[in-house]
Amino acid sequence: MGHMITKQKTRKSTLYRKEKFVAVAFILLPLIGFSLFMVATLFLSGVMSLTQYFADGSVRIGSIINYRDIFTNPHPLFSQVLPRAIGTTLVLLLGIPISMVCGLLVAIFLNSKLIKGKKVFRMLMYLPAISSAIAVNIVFSHVFHHHFGIINIITPNMNWLYGRNIWFVIILRGVWGGLGINMLLYLAGLKNVPRTYYEAAEIDGANGLQRFFKITLPLLTPVTFFLLITGIIGGMQSFADSAVINPGNPHSHTIVYVIWEYGIHHAPLRTGFATAVSLLLAAVIMVITIIQFKVSNKWVYTD
Repeated sequence: MGHMITKQKTRKSTLYRKEKFVAVAFILLPLIGFSLFMVATLFLSGVMSLTQYFADGSVRIGSIINYRDIFTNPHPLFSQVLPRAIGTTLVLLLGIPISMVCGLLVAIFLNSKLIKGKKVFRMLMYLPAISSAIAVNIVFSHVFHHHFGIINIITPNMNWLYGRNIWFVIILRGVWGGLGINMLLYLAGLKNVPRTYYEAAEIDGANGLQRFFKITLPLLTPVTFFLLITGIIGGMQSFADSAVINPGNPHSHTIVYVIWEYGIHHAPLRTGFATAVSLLLAAVIMVITIIQFKVSNKWVYTD
């Protein structure tokens, strides 16, 4: 009897080792990729942010001057360009709630049983989400061009791509670009709202607005929370709009555009400074995301 038990344990241990080996083999490649492209690059970025590069080719490592320059250097790069980029990034974030509201309204429209041709309309609304960001931005730059743009026919005296007017163009492009995914996720959320809730509310005498604010919106808060989190993360990293619609307008430059301009594109390069800004941006995004998760239990519906 003892021999049989020992034999069974040996079989189980052998099977366990084989399963463990297969499991490790499956996760090994993603783990290597994560280590190389996340952990290693994050470490190297930290080292680079503490590095100064000089015109004679010499390098100085271990200096915090790049971080100090972000807050104290009177050079126009730090006192004008970066603050203006921060302001532009924050202004462009206004397009996130606008796009969410528009997506919700379209989802409610498509959720109605009276609407015909929903699949075609849904496909057309989702098209911007799968379109090339560069191509879409080129189209917007031509549409709002002050010489040959279509909008120029309606507002001939308005230069939409110059000065702070470009904020409207970029926000509109962001609202249009995010409308499809917002619509799709809100539509999925509406489909999951139990019909019995509305029937009970109708029996109690609740009108359409009361049902919307007391049932629909609270039950859609998980979708709203997800869209808000991903929207802010993406908005804080906005780059394509600045680089394509009108890169010559300084009011279109976002934080990531400044990182690219002074870390990769503009000479003389300030690679250490650009890396320091990128790490601070990542830290700010992380803090904002943590705060959102902390306060989510006060307004996000959970079963």
